Amino acid sequence: MNSPTHPQQKTIGNFKYNSNAAIGKGYSATVYKGSSTINSGAHIKTGQPVAVKVIELKRIDNELEATLLRNEVSCLQMLKHENIVEVKDQLQTRDRLYIVSELCEGGNLYDHIKK
Repeated sequence: MNSPTHPQQKTIGNFKYNSNAAIGKGYSATVYKGSSTINSGAHIKTGQPVAVKVIELKRIDNELEATLLRNEVSCLQMLKHENIVEVKDQLQTRDRLYIVSELCEGGNLYDHIKK
């Protein structure tokens, strides 16, 4: 079992994250702060901070949820604008879907709207 005092470094593709350092959590996913492990061109530099969203596929328990998830990922990959978080990569294993995106620190949109 992982202890909060012992970081659990995970690697997925060209990215790494600490599974004890969640920055957000929802019903079927947890978001972690991570970083790139290699330089892959102009868009991703070694050590660049990223957000790694880990979606537990076992929580997607019907075809409607699966379709909505596929649509969300497809839309996120198509969006390219300086004011929209950019998806860097997506990877899937048997049990999880990983969406790697730009890391935006400073809270979430809801908190900024409340101000």
